[in-house]
Amino acid sequence: MDNHEDALEFIEESSKYSERCSNEGYQKKNYEECVKAREESSNIANSPCQYSLNGTGFSPTTATISKLPPGVYTPGSINNAFTYIPEDMVTDKLIKFPDSRSDLLLKEIENFWNLKDEFKKGNSQANGGFLHKRGYLLYGPPGSGKTCLIKLVIKDIVSKGGIVLLGNCSPYYVITGLKLLRLIEPEKPVVVLFEDFDALLERHDESEYLSLLDGENSVDNVLFLATTNYPSKLDPRLYNRPGRFSDVIKIGMPSSEARRLYLETQLKDSRDIDRIVENTDGFSLDHLKALVLGVYFEKKDLNKEIERLRILFKPIKDDSGSRNSIGLASSSHSVSDEQKKGWHG
Repeated sequence: MDNHEDALEFIEESSKYSERCSNEGYQKKNYEECVKAREESSNIANSPCQYSLNGTGFSPTTATISKLPPGVYTPGSINNAFTYIPEDMVTDKLIKFPDSRSDLLLKEIENFWNLKDEFKKGNSQANGGFLHKRGYLLYGPPGSGKTCLIKLVIKDIVSKGGIVLLGNCSPYYVITGLKLLRLIEPEKPVVVLFEDFDALLERHDESEYLSLLDGENSVDNVLFLATTNYPSKLDPRLYNRPGRFSDVIKIGMPSSEARRLYLETQLKDSRDIDRIVENTDGFSLDHLKALVLGVYFEKKDLNKEIERLRILFKPIKDDSGSRNSIGLASSSHSVSDEQKKGWHG
């Protein structure tokens, strides 16, 4: 995974920074303990059933659990109380492309979680004493597979007993959620996800994100993951310090190998796969999904549907040369100047 070239390309794109313009589910998992009391009786669900310590006194409270169950949450407020709100996860098939860019990134993230003790205590080559914190910024054209990669990261961290906090809310709630979680569960691994980061920055105070990414609240054992379709809309202050995003990684359009693997997982009959792969250069996974639905469910003509999708959605051919896209071997085609203008808004 040539992150050096990604960084150079990202800087080139982001140098076009200009005035930003305005421009998410997840599967509930492993929180049976959290909802058991509610299932018994809706009347009892929110009724006090025990006491919590409150200064020198005791306050009636509802049922409690000692640990936040693994899963995906949006930090927010319910009944004026800070709450980790469980979210659903889309149940579409997740495909892990071997020896691909996404696969390499997943391995790099896995290595990060395994380095916790070395960050703290050091190793044979360097002293420790560092926060166990890392950030990745994924960029690429719409439909290139960033969301697919994110879902793989989510699936992996939840399977390890960790949680994901969705950052599509006020940064205040994200910061509060991290601080409270660390007070209660110091060791639980956490991924904080900022999808469409440029759009979030339009709605909230940029300085709060800078504070969060800089680790001013000393939140440990956390991975920040952000995505953007538009590097040119990000203020350079957000990425010009390695402590904020340790790496920027391009997720390009699926290669022919990736398209073939996707089709092999979707189609029971392989007779059309060669023809589809040959004629869908530049198609995203969303293009391929629409093609499968149109041809094999709605019974449309294959050639006409390929052409319709190409005309209507203008697929972007990958320009990453010999590097991997979406973790796949990239196409050798270039993005035209006209397509780049559309890409950058």
